[in-house]
Amino acid sequence: MRTSSSRQTWLPLGLSGLAVLSLFVIGACGSDDDNNVDGAVSPDGSTTDGTVTLLDSGSDALASGDTQQDAILEVECTDKADGTVCAAGSVCLQKICVASSCGDGYVDVAQGEDCEDGNEVTGDGCSSCRFDCKADSDCSDGNACTGVETCDKTMPLKPVCKAGTPATAGSACMLPGGAAGKCSNNACVTASCGNSAVDAGEQCDDGNANDDDGCTRECKFTCAASADCNDGNKCNGDETCDTNTHKCAAGTAVVCTAATCTMSGMCDPATGACSYGDGDKDGKACNVDCNDADPAVFPGAFECKDGKDNDCSTATSDTVAPSCECYVDTDKDGYASSVTGAITASGVCPAGYTRTKPVAVDTIDCGPRAASANPAQTAFFPTAYCPNNLNLCLVGSGSFDYNCNKVEEPFDSSLASATCVGAASRLLCSFRSGWITKVPQCGQKGTYRTCSWLANVGCVGSDAANVTQTCR
Repeated sequence: MRTSSSRQTWLPLGLSGLAVLSLFVIGACGSDDDNNVDGAVSPDGSTTDGTVTLLDSGSDALASGDTQQDAILEVECTDKADGTVCAAGSVCLQKICVASSCGDGYVDVAQGEDCEDGNEVTGDGCSSCRFDCKADSDCSDGNACTGVETCDKTMPLKPVCKAGTPATAGSACMLPGGAAGKCSNNACVTASCGNSAVDAGEQCDDGNANDDDGCTRECKFTCAASADCNDGNKCNGDETCDTNTHKCAAGTAVVCTAATCTMSGMCDPATGACSYGDGDKDGKACNVDCNDADPAVFPGAFECKDGKDNDCSTATSDTVAPSCECYVDTDKDGYASSVTGAITASGVCPAGYTRTKPVAVDTIDCGPRAASANPAQTAFFPTAYCPNNLNLCLVGSGSFDYNCNKVEEPFDSSLASATCVGAASRLLCSFRSGWITKVPQCGQKGTYRTCSWLANVGCVGSDAANVTQTCR
């Protein structure tokens, strides 16, 4: 059993402790008192098996300035029962002296614990080794309309809060500002509102706190015109107001789909218009491209003899079309850096050429000798590439713009919090990760702190030095 908060302090048995212990044991051995054991005393004052000695505060063996607390020696846990206090703030568990903590199965009053129930359930009377309540005031929600909450101590070791009996509708209460109010559906409302009768100055009164049923808790109509229902998001459609019931009706949501797209489009809340991606990077969104998987096929493309409907129009015949243009693709990544050196070919382009014409930022290869650098790149890299046709790059002339959008984008540009500990949730824990002191530039190294959420522990962190900032 744990001792109270007045339990003694235990010290390791060092050389000086041995000397003191020897003196005390010698004195003890000279006694013929049958009630005096070998001098060992437990933290609560009871005798033990002799593995430890508690010196009397008046003993001459105490050094000058020492107290009885200072002279207590550490308990050896080898043959002690689990829960035996073995040092200040520590107990014996599985024959080892460990720091006392919530969840170890022993109520440590000195550490502020009230109870130990061996589970992580909150609201069951013992939560995080603290009683859910000790007095009725611990359970109060401050709302007179929900009744008086009480602390049920039927089970002394697991006292729980019990809900009160809700006040009768119309009972007097006090609003946050101090004005007189009236209870309605367990909420305190203005004195005249909520009594199910339309009083002076009220548009309606349905006696409840549901603001979407045509009458709000302030006894005003939910809506009087459709403008009152507008949520400002055109992607949700146009909301309307039924002027008979004063209820808002949802609009018809905008659905962004297209037959030639493999993914849904994005709706702009400000305009309600849909926008679509360009899967093959040919400059045409998938909803207008007849083949969004082939960059050589899109409306307005050059129709050539390759067996494809390049311009997405049946009006032009492939059989009478000229040969196809092929552009130099030095690194064979499917993109060319310019139209210089283009050739024509019937059918597919030869190796080292591509049909994708370099006409825009999403079709121009920014690294003609670096296969990893092209408009379709989504990965991040720790080193720069040479953004020209030279085999060698001058020092400092390398680029991290691997996706050719003319912006070097760091993988992570966030700074870490001072500590990971203290985050209230898994999501908030992740937000505490980041670079320590400053964010390194692309390709440079820094120290990165990773905050991770562990069950039953919370947010913990680890720092890693010499981490390279990757970019694209």
